[in-house]
Parts: sequence; C-alpha cells; structure tokens
Amino acid sequence: MQESITNNDTGYVVDIDNIDSAVEALISLLKDASLSEEMGKKAKNRFDRLFTIEQWKNKMGVILN
Repeated sequence: MQESITNNDTGYVVDIDNIDSAVEALISLLKDASLSEEMGKKAKNRFDRLFTIEQWKNKMGVILN
C-alpha cells in the first residue's frame, strides 16, 4: 500500500513518540508559508493521483479475487 505522505515532499513523517520532532516540523511550516503551500499542493496532487475511489476499487478487486 502506498504511503500517504512522502517525507520532506508532501509533508513530514515524524515518530509518534518524538514530540520534539513533531514540534520542529510544525514550526518550520508555520515559519515558511511558501513551503507549507508547496507541500500542500504536492500532497493534494499525490492524493488525487493515488487515492481515488477508482484506485481503491482496483486494489480491492485484486485483494478479493
């Protein structure tokens, strides 16, 4: 299954137990509006390309057949 986030491209992947890392990622996005906007656009494009209902149906068809 494809990951929904590509680290440092469509967002930041942080360890759930590493609060400092999560805070750093959030601060970097809050301080840099253009980076935040760029990552958001890339994430939306990735979602539209990989996580459509048609993609889901195709993957479920492979699993169920």
